Amino acid sequence: MRIASGIISIIVALIILFQSFTASIVGNLVDESLAVAGAGGLWIAILLIFAGAFAFKLPRVAAYFSVIAALMSFPLAENSAYKDLYVWGGIALLVTIFNYIESKRK
Repeated sequence: MRIASGIISIIVALIILFQSFTASIVGNLVDESLAVAGAGGLWIAILLIFAGAFAFKLPRVAAYFSVIAALMSFPLAENSAYKDLYVWGGIALLVTIFNYIESKRK
């Protein structure tokens, strides 16, 4: 389960990175709240990259990073037009559960 959560975290983080960068650029042109949410999405992607990196050897640390990413994504999605953050927050919670279960197995 460590490998699965690590790979899922890294792949989703790369998708979020691309999408948030695009939302941030478009948000600077169109809507300020979209730009702020895009910048927040970049932070969520960075946290998920760290979660994916730590998932292979330190799943408890990975769970901390992914739960912080999830807790950041829901308020950002609520207050902006970037509603995909709900999906990314749900995936981060799923990865958190995987990492927590794996940390209890050891």
